[in-house]
Amino acid sequence: ASRSAMSAYVRVSRHCTSSAVHVGSKGRSGTGTHDDRDHAHEEHQTASSANTEDLELTALLVQYRSPVAAVSLPRQINARNALQAAVPAQETSRLFNMLGTGFDALRLFGWILLFAAGLGLFIALYNALRQRRQDLALMRALGAPRRTLFLHVLLEGLLLAIVGGALGIALGHLSAEVLGLWMQQAQQLNLTGRVWLWEELVLLGVAALIGAIAALLPAIQAYRQDVGLELRKH
Repeated sequence: ASRSAMSAYVRVSRHCTSSAVHVGSKGRSGTGTHDDRDHAHEEHQTASSANTEDLELTALLVQYRSPVAAVSLPRQINARNALQAAVPAQETSRLFNMLGTGFDALRLFGWILLFAAGLGLFIALYNALRQRRQDLALMRALGAPRRTLFLHVLLEGLLLAIVGGALGIALGHLSAEVLGLWMQQAQQLNLTGRVWLWEELVLLGVAALIGAIAALLPAIQAYRQDVGLELRKH
């Protein structure tokens, strides 16, 4: 059979892991057909070996069949210089142990900020009481009992503390949500501000208690205020 009567079509995909070879013939079989098939087979082997050399295995997920393997297998792998085993549970525990000192420092810093906020609230209420002495004296002169003035100053401190604590918690969740969206775009840690914990109510109660303690001394001063002496001053 003549070579002009034969036609062979070979397609080798060099961009995939497995190469595809298609050989078609028209007419009768002959010597030219065998030569074309041998040539296509050689190109297929060459492309497959080239693609295999470009591939590299960098990580492998292993599941243990028994608890004994979970203890012994990582040690055996780490004994080799070219391999390294990482157990997710151990690595996570090690990470939290490393970050434990930072969490304790942040917790201590939070208590310091809470104490500073209570001190600031006390100073604000004390200054407000000094500026409103005449108003409180006029309320007493118009018939308001001492208990009303005491509760007025105490409730003012409670409301300031509760509203400030609620706004602080809401801003904290909003900041966490914005930071979580940014980290999600960067494909890093998954963080969200949509999770609410019951400990936050405890924190709000602590803020209200600090506000009540800060307002207690100004409320006592308003209760013991001398109406006649204050009105004579003004």
